[in-house]
Amino acid sequence: MSKTFNIYKNDPQVYSEYIDTLVEQRNFRCVAEKISKYNGITDAISLLDLCCGPFTIKPYLIEMQNKHYPSLEYLEYTGVDINKDFIKYAKRNSNSYRLRATFIHADASKITLPHKYNTIIATSAYHHIEDQRKPQFIDNIIRHSTNDGVIIIYEKFISKHSTSPEAIKSGMIFYAERILDILKEQDINPNQAFGLANEMYLTAVRDQEYKITYEEFVDFISKKGLKIIEEEKLWPKKDRFDDSYIGDFVLVLKNNKRSNR
Repeated sequence: MSKTFNIYKNDPQVYSEYIDTLVEQRNFRCVAEKISKYNGITDAISLLDLCCGPFTIKPYLIEMQNKHYPSLEYLEYTGVDINKDFIKYAKRNSNSYRLRATFIHADASKITLPHKYNTIIATSAYHHIEDQRKPQFIDNIIRHSTNDGVIIIYEKFISKHSTSPEAIKSGMIFYAERILDILKEQDINPNQAFGLANEMYLTAVRDQEYKITYEEFVDFISKKGLKIIEEEKLWPKKDRFDDSYIGDFVLVLKNNKRSNR
């Protein structure tokens, strides 16, 4: 267990405040728009959110319903997270007549649920899974996905690194650029400043943050039988890294093995 002080073991309200920057709002809103796009016209949506945090996506789901599904009575939502405090916070703040939310305190890479889902999301989640457990996490996503279901991933990809100094450099450069862009766009409060600086540090030392490259991610999911059917790069809009696949991406995946049957 990590002894490093980090935002994920702080008050969930601090994390919720930190994540509520304009850049993150755009990212989560994009995830919600993909949910509506791939569900089409429907009178029922059942959604599994793995590593749901303190229910960060809630306002964007409500916004999506009001915009695309005004007649939808409610959205069936299941959120899973290993952080007990995040789950408690999510339960306290989940009330909405448009959502029927269930929250489960469990390891998203191990949990077995009685249902399969047409839509599974993992928002800024994959990089919190240790490298050796990433295969188990993806396997569990596939296990809970219907044959024609979609998997929507919001992920931050950094530059290639194989040594500790390279990891530190990669994490520091990535977040230095990201934080500068955030500061150009808005004023941030002390909790947001702490969260951004702390996430940069944790990414650099690979503690609670195990980010990888886009290429490594694509190679891995391909071996698991998943294919990307749509991708959208949300940050940075203009390339400032040597690799154009460094940044914030929303990816829509399908199970290639099942869809070809």
